[in-house]
Formats: sequence, C-alpha cells, structure tokens
Amino acid sequence: MPEHGSSALLLAGKACGVGPGLVFAASLLRARKYKVKPTGPQIGLVPCAIGGTSIVQWEKGRVLYNHMIQRTKAALEKGGTLKALLWYQGESDAVEKSLADHYEQRLVTFFNHVRTDLNNHNLPIIQVAINWPAAPHPEYVNKVRSAQRAALDHVKHLHLVDALGLPLLSDHIHLTTEAQTELGLMLLEKYISTGEGKD
Repeated sequence: MPEHGSSALLLAGKACGVGPGLVFAASLLRARKYKVKPTGPQIGLVPCAIGGTSIVQWEKGRVLYNHMIQRTKAALEKGGTLKALLWYQGESDAVEKSLADHYEQRLVTFFNHVRTDLNNHNLPIIQVAINWPAAPHPEYVNKVRSAQRAALDHVKHLHLVDALGLPLLSDHIHLTTEAQTELGLMLLEKYISTGEGKD
C-alpha cells in the first residue's frame, strides 16, 4: 500500500527529524536567522511516520496513535514546547471506496483526539494533500483530496499545502529528494504565512 509516511510533530527545544520535516525545521532556523549551535535555539521533530498506513490505523487507542502520543509527551517532559503537527497521509485510504468515503470524518476525529490528548486545543496542524496521479482509482484519490480540503471547515488552525505536481520517483508514488525539499519549504511558508509560526 502506498504511503509517504504519516506524521511529524514539531517541538521547540528538542532535535531529530526526517523527510520534509527536517527541511522545514532547518529552514525555520535560517528564516529566523538563528545560528545552529548547542546553546542556541533548537527545533526538534518527533517523527512518527509509518508508510502504507490508513487513517484507521491512527485511530485513538490503536498502536500507532498511542506511540505517537507517548513519544510526544516524552519529548515535552524533557523541556520541549509543542508548536505544530505536520501531517502527510492518505494514499492508503484511496485504494477502496469505503475508506475514501469515510476519510473526512476519520481525519477530523483524529485531529481532535490528538489535540485533546496533548492538551493543546489550538495546536496548529499543517496537512499535505496527497499526490498520486498513477493511482488505480483516481476517483478515490479525488475523494480523499476533497476530504482533506473539507476538513479545513471543521478544524480550526488547520492548514493545507498541496503535493499535487511535485515530482515522483519511478514508482510513481513517493516524492523525489528534490520534491521532499520543496515540500518542506512549502510547509514552512504555510506555517509562517498563517501566523502560526510567529514565535
């Protein structure tokens, strides 16, 4: 099942990262003219991405969800400050009609549960609209993409960047390295332009 990974929680004060999240964090430091040094400001990621997963596998109480919440709380206990959730997931929900049909409701519920369990009801969330032009069922991809846009009407402080058109590897699913970099910069631009990244 295709998937680029599923989530990255951004924290100020801790360090580690992967994929577009790493580009996002490094570029945010540069945008704020911070010098990367042990005593200076740090931006950390809590990478939780698992390829090939559907939104059902991220439901509250399931293993992936529990691990994400536990890892985030552990980072917060070490002095981090939770600043945003970067969310790129959905291709695996575009393989069956029933999954695509229920995606919007499951996505909104997921975001609400994350905020509640992390005690951060205004947590900024930046999601990525999926890019899968070679999908066997393009109508299901369109359904998931529509659900990702529709979620904006139901979840405050939720923002969207679109991966459509970014170059893919020869598998026609995963982003190239250059596309991962571009996506990281798109996430950063959205984070700053919406005012979520003002501090």
